[in-house]
Amino acid sequence: FALASEIAEEVIASMKYDKATLIYNKFKSAIAYDTLSETVDSPETMEDRLAQIGEKFEFDDEFTESLHLNDMMQFALAAKLYSRMLESATSETSARMQAMENA
Repeated sequence: FALASEIAEEVIASMKYDKATLIYNKFKSAIAYDTLSETVDSPETMEDRLAQIGEKFEFDDEFTESLHLNDMMQFALAAKLYSRMLESATSETSARMQAMENA
């Protein structure tokens, strides 16, 4: 999760985009996987969505609210990245095992 967190932090801090696409392999079975793509919203869009959620909670001041929403946005992106990284690693391991059996 540490690598996914660092990637998410770097993406949010330095990249300017409207939408990004994650391309990954989703494990299907021991001999097959699907290559999928998933759209990731920009930090501004995620911030707006999280602000709507944040309206249900009460914060002491705007700085605290901004800090918590930013942390939540980074965590959400890191969790999505981590999930997709695990799916790809699972598919790769399965493909390697299958290749070794066929060798």
